[in-house]
Amino acid sequence: MTKEIRPEDCFEMELAATTTKAKLSNGDVPSNKFARKVYSYLLSNKGSTTAGITFTIEKDTTVVRTIPEITLGAYGSIDEQNELGLITIPAGHNIKAQVTTGSGPISVIMRAYDL
Repeated sequence: MTKEIRPEDCFEMELAATTTKAKLSNGDVPSNKFARKVYSYLLSNKGSTTAGITFTIEKDTTVVRTIPEITLGAYGSIDEQNELGLITIPAGHNIKAQVTTGSGPISVIMRAYDL
């Protein structure tokens, strides 16, 4: 049995990522939820050189999982979608992003829902 996801259950998490690690808006998964599913993301390199971005899933400030660096060419973008979810963030955790190669900035928009 799959849960029907209604449009009103979905929201966006955003960040203009730089070389300083930062939490996305709406980045904390409420502890009364099971998890957060990111089903779509749009990454856009606003810089004139190649840049890479790394995401971490953290509990407080402890890194639980690191998502390997995603590289974007100068002014390049990546748009990924999967209804089953691309990233799962457990309850009580958050997601942070940091430009780890080049300088960016990289615009991040993730679409998600909580379970």
